[in-house]
Amino acid sequence: MVTPPFSRDPAARRDLDQLKRHVAATFLISASGRIERGPLRHLGPRQTSAVEIVAGPRLFFAGCSAGNIVHVRHDVDDETASRAIAAAEAEPPWRNLEAAPRFLDAVAALFSRNAPVEIIGPEVVFALTPGLTYEHAATIVQADTAEGEQLLNRLAAEGLPQPLLDAGFLNLEDFWWPWCAATDGHEILSMAFTPHLTEAGAEIGVFTFPPFRSHGLAAAVTAGWSSLDSLKGRTLTYSTPTRNRSSRNVAARLGLRSIGVRIFIK
Repeated sequence: MVTPPFSRDPAARRDLDQLKRHVAATFLISASGRIERGPLRHLGPRQTSAVEIVAGPRLFFAGCSAGNIVHVRHDVDDETASRAIAAAEAEPPWRNLEAAPRFLDAVAALFSRNAPVEIIGPEVVFALTPGLTYEHAATIVQADTAEGEQLLNRLAAEGLPQPLLDAGFLNLEDFWWPWCAATDGHEILSMAFTPHLTEAGAEIGVFTFPPFRSHGLAAAVTAGWSSLDSLKGRTLTYSTPTRNRSSRNVAARLGLRSIGVRIFIK
């Protein structure tokens, strides 16, 4: 649900509308406003049936200068949900990228009565314009292309190289479709993949291998990801912890506009 107060500023209202679309593209929300299902992703490098990897958070809260959005998961008991929502409704529009909402500590303590709490965020959410371009010397390889199939076939034959294994990639299942990679013709330098995907929207995840950071590669794969044919017609978002300056610099390189801030209680 969207909590008052609302701004009459058209730009601020557009941000709030985009945050609503971001929520709809991330979670399945019931008619009562509860989170029924968490984010979906495609395991593996090719399009297969999307699966829910983890349950949605117990509480999702996002805000901008026009107002806030709060949703509680379906299995949270009614009393806890009502108290959490009431606290969120009393929160002024959340626009400070550097600080958590004021109600967070009290609500986290409330949820901790039932199970240990993990707080994710704050994270700044950017609107990602489809079809971005970014000039770079690296070769951009996209999923669902002949070049993408060649890359996958080579990795399947040779196995994942050590830098991918060191980064935590276990196998090709970790190439969450649709994906985009920057290479030097052989070695993968940076990757963009899709941790959240619905028919309505998608959210990007980016990883640049340590030896190749600070060279614009994250911006290059983000632009390449935004141009994937398989993402056309979807609302695209780029989010990052507010303290991750390097990731926020990627957004600045691409001219992305912040539409709000979000936080999760898991």
